[in-house]
Amino acid sequence: MGFFPAVYICLYFALLFAYFFSETSGNFRRRAVNKIALSSMFLFWGAAAWLLRPPLAAEGAVLLLGLFLSFCGDVLLLWSFVRGGLCFGMGNLVLLGYEVLLIRRLGIPLLHLWPAGLILLVFWCPVLAFSQTGALRFEKFRVAFPIYLLSVSLHGSLGLVLVFLHPVLGMLLLGGGLFLFMVSDYFLTVFKFRYRARWVMRCNSGTYFTGMILVALSLSYPF
Repeated sequence: MGFFPAVYICLYFALLFAYFFSETSGNFRRRAVNKIALSSMFLFWGAAAWLLRPPLAAEGAVLLLGLFLSFCGDVLLLWSFVRGGLCFGMGNLVLLGYEVLLIRRLGIPLLHLWPAGLILLVFWCPVLAFSQTGALRFEKFRVAFPIYLLSVSLHGSLGLVLVFLHPVLGMLLLGGGLFLFMVSDYFLTVFKFRYRARWVMRCNSGTYFTGMILVALSLSYPF
């Protein structure tokens, strides 16, 4: 890694550390500026990495679209949980589509992907069970949120499995990043619908923004 990428990543994580405090400060403007700066940084890296790696593969454009929708979700979520969630939901489907494109190009047999189903069950099914017992109070989101959580769980589970099936640096960054993205939404689930503690919110932000910069960095490496 060169000097500029190292400085860029250090700045990104410095902003993330600052966000741990600005998001709980009660100062909306401070939080919004900090969050939008972070989201802009992972989107900018992804766009620059794609543009600087000729030829401009269509696969990379799909991932870049997923990053853009996540950026839009971050911004909209500051004002509207529903609109931000819809944007993230679309982004999740795009990210899943990107994984499907990689699976086809790399010739990975579908039968080798079965562990992704197991990971999905381990994460997603308990949420459904807890919602039925009242441990998680989805209320007006009792249908929409589990569906959203399924969308992020699909690409996160698949990403983790792809790390082991195709262990190169680019896939490690992509799969690890998408898995962290998925984990972040489970922290969000706990915070939004059960336990509003600052450490849970910070775990959500830490895993999400770490995951997104890893996903963006994956565009700098071949698969």
